Amino acid sequence: MGNFNYIEIGGIRGDGTAGSESILHAEAPSRATWYVKAGDVIGLSEKMLANTALTPLEIPEALLPFLAREKVAGKLLRAPKREDVQLLFDTQLIIEYYSR
Repeated sequence: MGNFNYIEIGGIRGDGTAGSESILHAEAPSRATWYVKAGDVIGLSEKMLANTALTPLEIPEALLPFLAREKVAGKLLRAPKREDVQLLFDTQLIIEYYSR
């Protein structure tokens, strides 16, 4: 079936480029998925922390009320609620359009 050039997000080099690894199509991931639940701690690996191409973001705590942050890690307090996410469109209009 051929090969697939896989790029690992954690494999970004200090200059911002990423190398790829050739793997078989049958072994290629179909999508990046990681399920988290309340109480899980999410953070960056030592490899990612050493990457000089990454720039820390200052995100106000009010934007992520479901996440208790400490430096480069965070503990998921609960699943995000609809009102936690700022939508740039009216979901009611989409529901009305597709329910015709």
